[in-house]
Amino acid sequence: MKAKTVVSGKLRRAIRANAVFSSVSGIVFIGFAGWLASFTGIISELIIRVVGIGLVGFAAYLFLLTKVKEGIFEPAKVWSVVVGDYLWVLGSLVGLALWHGALTSEGLYLVSAIAYLRWRDCQSPSVFSNKC
Repeated sequence: MKAKTVVSGKLRRAIRANAVFSSVSGIVFIGFAGWLASFTGIISELIIRVVGIGLVGFAAYLFLLTKVKEGIFEPAKVWSVVVGDYLWVLGSLVGLALWHGALTSEGLYLVSAIAYLRWRDCQSPSVFSNKC
């Protein structure tokens, strides 16, 4: 039997907000890869498109996750979302460290801002509490 945890709608809303942000970002990355490459200094449109496809896939996973029985989430699936967000932040920091010289100032600000927003969202442990 799988472990379940009961939570309120706060976790569901947080996951849905993450899904909306990820899907919109993914669609923008896919649809405007050329412009984003020029704007940020990332030399490959393909990299931006692949990241966009990954974001859309992640968003689909998040939307499916919120379709579970009201108030019931498997802790492993919830933690997979947290780990995914932390990996995004870590990947952003690695990218900034490796390619900061190639990025435009706008690219540096954009990558940093998105990484900060993802990190900030990961800092709300109260969504995992049964008291939410």
